[in-house]
Amino acid sequence: MDARSPTTPNRRLQTQYLVGYNLTCAVLWTAVLGRVILLVPLVGFGEVYGGVGEFTKWTQTLALLEIVHSALGLVRSSLLTTILQVSSRLFLIWAVVNRYPSPTAPSPFYSFMLLAWSVTEVIRYSYFVWNLQGNGVPGFVTWLRYNTFYLLYPIGISSECILVWNASMVAERSLQLVFWAVLGVYIPGSYILFTHMIAQRRKIMRGKAVKRTLKIITEQKVTGDATLEMPLRKWNIELHLLGPHGEDIAADCFEKVVYKLHETFGERATQTFKMPPFRIQEEGWGEFDMLLALTPKDKGAEITVAHDLNFQSEHYETKHPIVFKNPKPALLAILKESGPVPGDANGVKARDESAKKKKRPDKGIDMEKLAENMQKMTEDDLLLVVQMIHDNKTEDTWTKNDVDQGEFQVDLYTLPDSLIRQLWEFTNEKIVR
Repeated sequence: MDARSPTTPNRRLQTQYLVGYNLTCAVLWTAVLGRVILLVPLVGFGEVYGGVGEFTKWTQTLALLEIVHSALGLVRSSLLTTILQVSSRLFLIWAVVNRYPSPTAPSPFYSFMLLAWSVTEVIRYSYFVWNLQGNGVPGFVTWLRYNTFYLLYPIGISSECILVWNASMVAERSLQLVFWAVLGVYIPGSYILFTHMIAQRRKIMRGKAVKRTLKIITEQKVTGDATLEMPLRKWNIELHLLGPHGEDIAADCFEKVVYKLHETFGERATQTFKMPPFRIQEEGWGEFDMLLALTPKDKGAEITVAHDLNFQSEHYETKHPIVFKNPKPALLAILKESGPVPGDANGVKARDESAKKKKRPDKGIDMEKLAENMQKMTEDDLLLVVQMIHDNKTEDTWTKNDVDQGEFQVDLYTLPDSLIRQLWEFTNEKIVR
């Protein structure tokens, strides 16, 4: 069963156009950002408007095309939501700053507003470009899109309110009332939007984890009198990761491994190793349980594994599933060597049509309904769904992005149960609304 995004005539041309539009906007807002950063230390806040105001005005006005995109069905964004978002920016640019530059343009808050806007837009449009190209959005771009608003949104919204207030102090009576009404809407409106963004962040960022299998190789041999009931033995342990095909891969994703041995080892009871295969070599006569504390690179969360040291065979291997929770980009890059990671390109694993398709037990999830709901979603919500699939898919997941046709395909039956549940709840919530 495939869930596909709807297609329209000339979809290939539409996709190319949207990539071009979003790329152009990303470049324009990068120029705005660069100008503000250069102008503030060189000429001060008071001269920023003269250096970048006109350019920003027309860069933001270009966003009127987004209303056209929504109205024509080129994107699935809500037309009303798009109109409100674009018009609020144009109100600030044309009705506030352009009409009343004296009390607004020299203010530091004008520069703060542009900084918040430009950083936000560079990230947003870059995210859309990556997504439209069909190769998955890099993890750091997704992280920026769903985390930077914690800082940028308060800066932007407070700067906008101050500029509107400054303009209202010199505006005609009729416009003054309009400005005050706008400020009255800003307070509850900004709270609603901010909490909505937090909720969207939770849906995207939660559950982002990379699963791997750790192989612990233990070797031991008798070195003392073998006739004794408990002879002295030398033993050593090495750590490896298992690759996609079961092959051994160097566990270089770890910065260090700490072995916590039995207390009878005294000062050697805790030993740290910082180079793969993190080999420890000791001797003793007793069996015991030990703990291994594995610290991933790039400040990853520590992973603890229990290991049973026993002398039943001279060589034995144990496998332990481990999870890297919310790994940062540098760690993700290392983990790519041992299997798929969030943000990998679609369709890495070819689908075998004869492969088994498990029949899901009835858990209150209607797979046909889920596919139908996904096709009814708006463009913004569908992007979230695609990103959720990218970030949580497994080796068995089959996806394909056909950029030329503007189609995203996914075999729902190859998704993990946790993701199916997450998609079911998300799509039902959106469709009900």
